[in-house]
Amino acid sequence: VLDAWELKGGNVGEDRKYIAAVKGIRTTVTDFPSRVGTFRAWLKSPEGGVGMLVGAGKFLAIVLGFWVLAIFSSKLIEHGLERQRHISALLKTFINTMSRRVVVAIGLVIALGTVGVNVGAALALIGGGAFILAFALQDTLSNFANGMMLIVYRPFDVGDAVEIGGVRGHVRSVSLVSTTILTFDNQKVLVPNKKVWGEVITNITGMATRRVDMLFGIGYGEAIGEAKEILERVVREHPLVLERPVADIGVHELTDTTVKIRCWPWAKTADFLKVRTEVTQRVREEFEKAGIGVPLAGRELHFYDKK
Repeated sequence: VLDAWELKGGNVGEDRKYIAAVKGIRTTVTDFPSRVGTFRAWLKSPEGGVGMLVGAGKFLAIVLGFWVLAIFSSKLIEHGLERQRHISALLKTFINTMSRRVVVAIGLVIALGTVGVNVGAALALIGGGAFILAFALQDTLSNFANGMMLIVYRPFDVGDAVEIGGVRGHVRSVSLVSTTILTFDNQKVLVPNKKVWGEVITNITGMATRRVDMLFGIGYGEAIGEAKEILERVVREHPLVLERPVADIGVHELTDTTVKIRCWPWAKTADFLKVRTEVTQRVREEFEKAGIGVPLAGRELHFYDKK
């Protein structure tokens, strides 16, 4: 504006002096000592290095303080949840984890506000892009929703033996997006929660007791009554077999070569595998002592003379 006014013959001398005074001194030196002096002045100024150092110190102090507070509050919540017997381990873990994350998130927001970040604008921007984020992360949100269903309805708990979508093993942990299963041969499998909730869930250890289903085959020439007596005695003498419910022992099926006798005792779920293994071995030994044979699969051919 002053240049245009001067071209028209205006007196701009006083105005230019005023502009020069307001703008201050501009450093135009390029030698190294001048640069070092300028840098030192910047470090000592409240708006320069000192201000940034103080801001960084405040940020770290607030974040560290809220992190310690999150750990302390998590311990208190964990101690309080231990007294609640009706709450599953999944829900306890979820509440404990989320409480810790919420405290840390609040501390991070406060720390950003202290260093001059417009937190309100950032949150508004995130809220405005929520639709786009929801569309882009629809699979993650689906896993999140199904994870909440697993936590609320509790079809299984941490440590339970389950079968989900063909995967058999012990539940190690459940997050909001996936379920971690440790298979019986010690493989770690992560199953998305939408697959878990959408599949048939078999909780193998969900009940305190379980029926041990076993079938034993004998030949048609063997005494069925003697075989049943052996099965009843073996089941009765085993210390881990429950007296109630009573074991179901009887003829189950007649095949081409074998009479199959069922032996269905009951045991505690934790003793299931031990009972099945030991009873099967003991029955085999007792059948051998009694001379009861177990037929092998085969085919019998008959030849007839037409003459």
